[in-house]
Amino acid sequence: MWYDGWFRTTVWLLQVPVAALLLTRLLSPAYRPGQGRLDGVGRLVARVGAAATIGVVLAVAASGRDGGRTPGVEGAEPAVTRPMIWIGLAVFAVAVTVAVCRVRRLSPSRQVTSVRE
Repeated sequence: MWYDGWFRTTVWLLQVPVAALLLTRLLSPAYRPGQGRLDGVGRLVARVGAAATIGVVLAVAASGRDGGRTPGVEGAEPAVTRPMIWIGLAVFAVAVTVAVCRVRRLSPSRQVTSVRE
């Protein structure tokens, strides 16, 4: 199914609240003692990325040029092919797996202690 018109623009605009929540969280992070210089740089890069994402999504919605359709041509073929979608899904899955493995490796091991009476 290929959506066009107001529905497609609405789907683009639904990304703005999610990006705004991410930006809000990045602007007021939880306190973590022992943060290094690299943490601050990473947080700054994430803030700029989230703000840029909001700007790009608003510009796309305002202009109507979202890359998925050709203006003035009715029924044009999508600019995204099936292999592109599968490759994107594979890259996303690898990124999530790497992030989960990294978090598990960096987090202190949880030890279950029993309470004896």
